[in-house]
Amino acid sequence: MSEEDLRDEIYQSAVYDPKTKRFLAKVLNVQCQLALRLTKPVSIVYAPGGFPSELASTEQFLKELSKIEATKDDLAQWASDASDALSPILNLGNVHESVPLYTDLTYIYYQ
Repeated sequence: MSEEDLRDEIYQSAVYDPKTKRFLAKVLNVQCQLALRLTKPVSIVYAPGGFPSELASTEQFLKELSKIEATKDDLAQWASDASDALSPILNLGNVHESVPLYTDLTYIYYQ
């Protein structure tokens, strides 16, 4: 999802001006990226058979641990990418109040 995907919508809002809509499109893009990155940890934690309380072998344990570490690294990368994408917008200081609201909400989802 990008601003390009929403280009027809940018000038059609009765609520937001085009600049705000572009900023909100960036926030939406960051939210979509977070949703993609949360798929793996959710599938680990809420696996169909549940998280195994006793792993059969050291090898299986290390494999699961490796998945968890990779997921943590991926989420840390998302946080860095999100900051790079959203900080310049928020630092403008002259943005509609909905932009920091949805940005903060996105970071709450991340936490």
